[in-house]
Amino acid sequence: PDNVEMLFQYRDARGAFYTWQDPSLFHPQALQLIDGLKRMLAFPLDDPNDVDCGVNANVLWYLALRDHEAPAACAYLNERMLARDVPRCSLFYPGRASIVYMMTRAYLAGAACLEPSVGVAREWLPVLQHTDGSWGSDLETACAVASLLHVGYRGASLDRGVAAILRRQRADGAWHRSRFIAYWHMTEVVPTAISLEALSRYLQAMASRETPW
Repeated sequence: PDNVEMLFQYRDARGAFYTWQDPSLFHPQALQLIDGLKRMLAFPLDDPNDVDCGVNANVLWYLALRDHEAPAACAYLNERMLARDVPRCSLFYPGRASIVYMMTRAYLAGAACLEPSVGVAREWLPVLQHTDGSWGSDLETACAVASLLHVGYRGASLDRGVAAILRRQRADGAWHRSRFIAYWHMTEVVPTAISLEALSRYLQAMASRETPW
């Protein structure tokens, strides 16, 4: 059944989506883990729920795929991106490029209201790039390269990022383990999947030559 209306029930006064539907149902150990993470990252403890940039970007992605819009959630993300407040706007996703990736993925799916964030991504990601062409971990590098491709960026930063992805691939075909979600999800699967997405989109962009190189 259609669950879009259900999602819209779980928003704060600004219209941004909550992370959880009912935190009171959490197991006590889960609450302790979340509170510990909040203390470690200096997040407020008084709110039992959370508003997270990564969660809102993922909800916008899902809604775009279902031909729905959420302008208030877009406004929240655009405000955070324009302030370069990433990943401070996320309790659970520790990587800057990971959050940008989720935003640009939503934009590519049809969340046109994220256009202001797209402009920030085009300018900001090349500035964050390391001298070796990476953005730190294999996951962050893959997310940054995919994000640049999501927003139509073409330039030296993209080429150097792709070279870094290729250079870091392991002999077994995977990329190195990275932490996608704080505390949890230390895995090779996510960086490998997004690396493959980035390489695939890069090859498509080179083949089409729609934008001058």
